[in-house]
Amino acid sequence: MKRFFANLSLNTKFVLFTISTLLIIFLGLAVYIYEYQQGYYEQRTDAEMYQHLDDLSRLVKLEFRYREEIVKRSMDVFRFHMQQAGRFQELKETLPLALTNEQTQAKTLVNLPRWEIGGQQVQGSIAIVDSIHNLTGAEISIYQKTKLGFVRISTTERTPDGKRMEGYYLPSESPIALNIEQGKSYLTRVKRFDEWYIAYYQPLVLFDEVKGMLAVALPEKDLSYLRQELKSIQYFNTGYPFVMTYDGEYIVHPYAESKQEKDLNFLEFVQQKERGRYSREQNGMEQLLYFSYYDPYNLVIGAYIDRAEAIELPLKDLRRSLGVSFLLALIIGSVGISLLVRDNILKPIQRLADVISDLALGRPAESVSFHQNDEIGAIANSANRLIQGFNRYSRFAQEIEKGNLDASFTPLSDEDILGKALLDMRDSIKEANQRKQKEEWMNEHLNHFNEVLRQQFENIEDFASRLLAEVVHELGAIQGGMFLLNDETLPVEQQKLEMVACYAYNRHKRLQREVRPGEGLVGQVYLEGDTVNLREIPENYLLLSSGWGETEARNILIVPLKTNDITIGVLELASLTPFSEEQIALAEKVAQSIAATFFTVKNTTRTQKLLQEQQELTEQLRAQEEEMRQNLEELQATQEEMERSQKQLQVIVSEAQRKEELLSSLINNTQDLIVAIDDKYTITIFNKAAKDWFFEQNGVHLSNGANVINMLTVEQSEKFKEYFDRALLGERFSETEPIQTPAGTTEYWEYTFNPIKSKDDKPAGVSMFARNITEKVLQEQELKETNRTIIEKDRELQRRLEELTQAQQAIKEKQEELEAKEAAIDSSAIAKIEMDIEGNILEANQTFCNLFQYEKEELLHMHHNKLVDAETQNSIEYLNLWRNLRKGISQHGQYKRITRYGEPIYLISTYIPVKNEAGKVERIVQMAMDITAFVLREEVYEMRIARLQEDLEHCREEKNATNDKNKRDKE
Repeated sequence: MKRFFANLSLNTKFVLFTISTLLIIFLGLAVYIYEYQQGYYEQRTDAEMYQHLDDLSRLVKLEFRYREEIVKRSMDVFRFHMQQAGRFQELKETLPLALTNEQTQAKTLVNLPRWEIGGQQVQGSIAIVDSIHNLTGAEISIYQKTKLGFVRISTTERTPDGKRMEGYYLPSESPIALNIEQGKSYLTRVKRFDEWYIAYYQPLVLFDEVKGMLAVALPEKDLSYLRQELKSIQYFNTGYPFVMTYDGEYIVHPYAESKQEKDLNFLEFVQQKERGRYSREQNGMEQLLYFSYYDPYNLVIGAYIDRAEAIELPLKDLRRSLGVSFLLALIIGSVGISLLVRDNILKPIQRLADVISDLALGRPAESVSFHQNDEIGAIANSANRLIQGFNRYSRFAQEIEKGNLDASFTPLSDEDILGKALLDMRDSIKEANQRKQKEEWMNEHLNHFNEVLRQQFENIEDFASRLLAEVVHELGAIQGGMFLLNDETLPVEQQKLEMVACYAYNRHKRLQREVRPGEGLVGQVYLEGDTVNLREIPENYLLLSSGWGETEARNILIVPLKTNDITIGVLELASLTPFSEEQIALAEKVAQSIAATFFTVKNTTRTQKLLQEQQELTEQLRAQEEEMRQNLEELQATQEEMERSQKQLQVIVSEAQRKEELLSSLINNTQDLIVAIDDKYTITIFNKAAKDWFFEQNGVHLSNGANVINMLTVEQSEKFKEYFDRALLGERFSETEPIQTPAGTTEYWEYTFNPIKSKDDKPAGVSMFARNITEKVLQEQELKETNRTIIEKDRELQRRLEELTQAQQAIKEKQEELEAKEAAIDSSAIAKIEMDIEGNILEANQTFCNLFQYEKEELLHMHHNKLVDAETQNSIEYLNLWRNLRKGISQHGQYKRITRYGEPIYLISTYIPVKNEAGKVERIVQMAMDITAFVLREEVYEMRIARLQEDLEHCREEKNATNDKNKRDKE
């Protein structure tokens, strides 16, 4: 065999070797492709079926989740209507009722306490449950607690013969009863006469004790919608989805619905895994069953396919394609090799191979000569030219290595790739050197400008001037200007470009120059946002002057200041020489950096302004809240004064005297000057500070009955007489006057003049308040705070003065007003209670009692936390509510509370701390309105919207599935 192969020609050996190699390669490749594709088809099928399974699970879960949500919302509607029906009571009277155990059907007779809602008996009544059933479509039941368990006393549920299930009870040991006994809600599945329901139970609390429960139920497996959807789905040719119970009963199936799965191994496999694939042989075919377990309702969602359809058929087609491809490739390769390989070309090829080998190793090679005019001869001539070219390439490369980038070289031909590549390499090296120099120049100048941009300046004009000077110097210009948009928020017709900096012959100038967008070259560049390099300059467009005379600019460069496609200004430069491309590029990059910097500065300034406006608005809101709180405090104080006035008039007189003493103490303990005069300029009231000031300033002693004009200097008397006359005409105003002290210093005093009106609302005098505001003038912030304090004190003192003159009349009017307000509140829908600072209820109106279903006597001295659920009591929000109230901070918002029977209600409430004269919180008033109906209606709307969104998403998925199916069918 060895000798046989040795005697074969090189061509034959080459052909046999090539055929053997191709045969091995194709066989190995075919086996690899087949095995790989088999695994790929299996993985693809698993991934596709699990994706379909997820889609089925999502569809089933959405349906059941929707029904759970409907049950819970129906319970909210049920409780709300129970609350609206009236007060719930348990009477001592008993009623006999025959009970039937739901589980064992055992019967017994018991006596139950009689229940009433709004005066109507609950046992046997169907009005409430039927109305809720008509609203929600759910089965409604009211249970009463007995020693045996919870018994239905009113229900819409019926037995198979159509009778209401009143008297049927759940035993005390049932999970439902155990949860309700603990005061917990319970959502579960229940079976009623071979039909499963989703049921929701909530405890019914009376006097802090579970007395019964409420129940709402909906059919669980109303799967007509799912059955229609699932039966329309098909996988491959014979595959289909299915839904079955955990014990193997098919709920949705093309032909086995309501039947039991007989494959016990499959059921055992499903019960061991929550998700997976099961394979089995049936009727001589291998079936693949994919499944996923849905825990809340013990359902198995699955899909069936035939393995042959999913995997074997594609593999069969693949085997056929691989066999045909292998034979064609083997035949074509063998014939091609036999035709190309000839004995008469092997030797010349070997010689040429040696020459080419020398060239490949970089060794010098001798020319070859074949007296042939065929392809071998052509190859030889090409090899000789290659040898000559190799020598020329070597010499040229050596010149480049020496650094002679100007060395000449002529390619061998127009198609000489290597020669052209060498020339391109030389040009690339030259270009790279030039580019490197330009980049270094550009980076150097950009770094310099970045350092300037990072510097701090007091104002934008100085900053712009410095930047412009640097740009002019670095670009070799001799004149320049920088324009910025005044305000982009203004209307277009009011916008203008203002020159913020200019530069000419190293002399800094400020020019009041404005350009509107679109006006001239500068305005046009701003609108278009593109750089303009003007070399043909109109005559007298721009003259450059110096000590030697004037000359016209040769080049004008106008660059927009633009960042993030937003133009905020224009940079204009003038030069006696044309700007290079590098200078223009540098100018554009610098303009971008300048624009970004100014844009950031503007945004920062605008943000600070907005923050300041927000703070001012917040202060205004706080002032309004403070004013409202003061009004409520005044109302409370007035109420207390009226109560005292009703008991004894002498108490009113004593209180008035005490207030007068308090007022006297207040005005004498303040450093402000307080003086009151009548319409004859006669002093009626003054404080100690005013007396001391007049003595120190003018050397006079103030006294009641004296003329205040005579107490002043001539200059002061003319000025203050004018002020007093303005106030007597009804004007209330303030004036600031500088005063020279005896020590020679200047103090600033603020005088506030207020008219004092008589009973007929005519000015009868003037009150003057004066304060040293020297420090306030120097510090603007303290000026505002002090001014507000003075105004508030002026108003308070004015009210006190009016109260002293009209005390009895004011008390009577406020008493009538308070009685009217109290009557209006009690007759309105506003619920009101009063509590001490510990939360104990001191007083409540009838609206509040009806809302929470308590008698007034039961609410008195009850703690407020009895009106909130356990979760709210332990929440940080509830703790903060009382912490803020004890600090004197009013609270307002929406709150959730519970009635006497644990039913949730929603309120809009305002909590108002009431302070005593010492400023300490002693009582808290709560006013509230019931918004439960609005909250429940909003929840119903949200539920409907969610359902519509789910339906929309399902339609989209169905459309996508249909499109995918159509696409697969076309493929």
